[in-house]
Order: sequence, then structure tokens, then C-alpha cells
Amino acid sequence: MVQVSLPSPTEEQGRQVKDERSKGSDIARGNGHYLQCAPLLVRDNSPCPIAARTILGGWEFSGVTIAQSGTPQPLTYNGVDTLGLGGNTTNRPNQLAPVRYLKKRTAWFDTSTFTSPLAPWNGGTGQGFGTAGKDAVVLPGRVNFNLSLFKTIEFKPEGLGLELRFESFNTFNHTQFHGIDSGSTDPNFGQITSAYDPRVLQLGAKLHF
Repeated sequence: MVQVSLPSPTEEQGRQVKDERSKGSDIARGNGHYLQCAPLLVRDNSPCPIAARTILGGWEFSGVTIAQSGTPQPLTYNGVDTLGLGGNTTNRPNQLAPVRYLKKRTAWFDTSTFTSPLAPWNGGTGQGFGTAGKDAVVLPGRVNFNLSLFKTIEFKPEGLGLELRFESFNTFNHTQFHGIDSGSTDPNFGQITSAYDPRVLQLGAKLHF
């Protein structure tokens, strides 16, 4: 038996989607969970020996897969004040050309696309504000697999059983970049600063009685 379904969004996920839409972002996201059972080995008329049916039969395989495009990321100009407002303001860098993505840990995008804005008293235009858009770059996307294998062994008397579970998160241990340094005057501007967790394996057993 195979079951594949798409989970309904939670209330929190719904709020996040509304927030993203209100910001004008365009994010592609897909979730799926699935279940694979192997009942043939546990049938009474199975040609397999009883020992093989006991050990190999009754296992279930399930998983959750997430595929998501990157989220928009605003950039911040954090150099000297170009607005003449005494600081404590938010500004953006100037953008000279379309963003070119290098997709490296040390340079997610070509930072030479952005420069510092000029203050109007230094000949700058736009009253000292940068020309970069609100969400100038897009963060890395994500494809993740969480897989699990489990089996319940029934004992006599009825109602007594042992559940065995083997679970993996980020099963294929794929590096999934997350955040970047978005301060345009930082030495690490444009570099990846964080990633999702590496692979985690869990073994568990539960006794039902």
C-alpha cells in the first residue's frame, strides 16, 4: 500500500504565506508525506518461512519531503549616514545591475552589483537613499527529506507489542544554506552565515501493553 498526500497548511503557515504575499514575494513551496507498507510477508499464506516473515515482514516506510524556493532578502546599507538625519535610520545600497548569483558559501551573489549611496552634499541623488529594491536578493532554496522505517511486533497475550523505529532527518545530509550577511559595508557581505541542521539519526523502541 502506498499513500501520498499533501498536508493542509497550519494556521501559522497560513499567516506566513499571507505575510509573504503582502510583501510582494513570490515563493514556490511544496510539502508531501508518504507511507509505504509491506504486508505480503506477514500474510498467513505467504510462502516465506515464519522466521523470515517475523523479521522482514510488517515494516513500514514513511517520509516527509519539502521543496521550497528561496525567500526574498532585503539588503541594508550600514555605513556612514547619507541622509543627514543623525543616524538611527534604515537605508539601502545602490544597485547598479541585475543580481548575478554565484551560489557559493563565500559569495552567494556578486556583491559588486551594489555600492554605497552618496549623500546629497557629496553630489548624490535620491536625497541619499539607495536605489536597491525592498527584496533585492533571493536566499537559497531548500529540498529536504525526512525518512523513517518502523515495525510493530505483536506478542501474546493480545495487546502486547513492541514498536521499533528508525528515523532520519535531512536523510541525505545535503547542505542547505539559509541566511546571508546582508549589511552592504560588512567584510562578509553576501556570504552564507547559517545553514539548516545536518543529518540526524534516531533509534527508538516503544512497548505497548
